[in-house]
Amino acid sequence: MSNQATSLGKGHHRIYDLSAGLVYGFHVRCSNEVVQGNGSEPASRALTANKQNDQQVASRADCAFAAPLVTEEYPLSNQELQSFAAIHDYYVAGGMSFSSDIAVDLKDFNDVGSFGDSVIPVMFDNVRRGQLFDYIYAKRTTGVNSIYDFVQVLEKAALAHFQILPNQVIVTVIFKNGSQVNLKYSAADGKLDLIKGTARDPAGNAVIEGNDQGSAGHYPIVGNTLAEYLDYLNLIGVPVTNGSGTTLTCTWNGVTLSCYVQTLNN
Repeated sequence: MSNQATSLGKGHHRIYDLSAGLVYGFHVRCSNEVVQGNGSEPASRALTANKQNDQQVASRADCAFAAPLVTEEYPLSNQELQSFAAIHDYYVAGGMSFSSDIAVDLKDFNDVGSFGDSVIPVMFDNVRRGQLFDYIYAKRTTGVNSIYDFVQVLEKAALAHFQILPNQVIVTVIFKNGSQVNLKYSAADGKLDLIKGTARDPAGNAVIEGNDQGSAGHYPIVGNTLAEYLDYLNLIGVPVTNGSGTTLTCTWNGVTLSCYVQTLNN
């Protein structure tokens, strides 16, 4: 890891490996620099206990007389280690993947409007989607006050020392009828978005997510899903041909999606 620090040039560097849970501190300087009692590099003076020198053969243009760089290891402070631990815990919990960080079951709350009934309207109705997003962003949930507060815990320590902003917080929303979808909260811009491919009906089947080629396929009709589809596919210009069957089959003609009801042969 010292070579990684050296490649970054002169200065104070923290090199970490989230998957392995390792972090090291290094200070890179020119070999001919003299650390003075009241010099300009207090960090290197204060943190050079038990240092290990790794003198590099390659020289750097910002060193006088093309002197080689010296990379020195220094112990990280308790605050720095705690910051890294917070980042690593977030990583292990699934913050870097599509696993869920926060689960919100809307059946547990009495103040949920019609946006909490089913995932299908939320997929196609921008008004209901916006209402859901506002609710999830501000709602107090078990263990955290809101998505914003969840991210703040990491920002205060991690961003200060490691310049890492958690790239996302994944929220699994479970609707009253048992359907669900994953939302991604982007810490960088404070926005919530649906994660494509994660919407599921009450039986766990994939849900039509838009008027595009990727939504072509067969969708089992569960409960009231056909009535919901008829209402909301119309909003995005997808014609649905009523028939007799248990499956909604959708095809893509190169321009738009079209769907019809049929019974599939096994």
